[in-house]
Amino acid sequence: MTPIEEKFNLACDMKEKGYEEQSHRLLYEGYLSYCNNPHILGDVTNYALVGNCLYAFYFMPTIQNSNDSIMEQVASIAILFLSKAIEKNPQNMQMRSCRIHMLDVASEYLKHIFVESEIDLPHGFMKRFEGPTRRALTDLDKMIYSELVSFPQIASIKYFSGLKTALENDRLVPNRFQMSSIDEDMKRDFSNEGKEFIGKFISFLNQKVCINNDIDFDNEYE
Repeated sequence: MTPIEEKFNLACDMKEKGYEEQSHRLLYEGYLSYCNNPHILGDVTNYALVGNCLYAFYFMPTIQNSNDSIMEQVASIAILFLSKAIEKNPQNMQMRSCRIHMLDVASEYLKHIFVESEIDLPHGFMKRFEGPTRRALTDLDKMIYSELVSFPQIASIKYFSGLKTALENDRLVPNRFQMSSIDEDMKRDFSNEGKEFIGKFISFLNQKVCINNDIDFDNEYE
């Protein structure tokens, strides 16, 4: 068991016993363990534990009051391990819900990873003039949308139902002057593109974090 798994296991035990402060301290220690030794992330086997704990850690004041590159790092690695856990257990709706939520709330940070990964290279007249970060946000939305379409049991939950409506009637609408919502063909196309982007996005993160031991997410922010 890696140091990060040991600390996160203890953090879960403390939380179950009602010791919130100790649990938060152990989450922070787990975070520091991989910051000091990035190679341990490649040795993690309990993907669900690490993904869920980093997801929880992201919303703690320690991270919410930190700089953008740290928030981008924690969000990205949380999504990576949630995705690894989903690959092992595709029907785990709790982990899928956490991943969708993280993709949504951290999109302003994640767009830089998406641009760095070069998943969606510009093609066509409009793409060239749209700008990479704007495209990245749209493509992240397609990733979210594909999950909500594929798993209606998640989309039926109030938060995710509102998110799906916002995507269909605002965020994914290509030309708001000509249409008020996406049509059925666009829904299918966006969902298919989103599935493809998820696979490429996770593959990129896995190469960066678990294979190259690269946890440097220090990008310039506009």
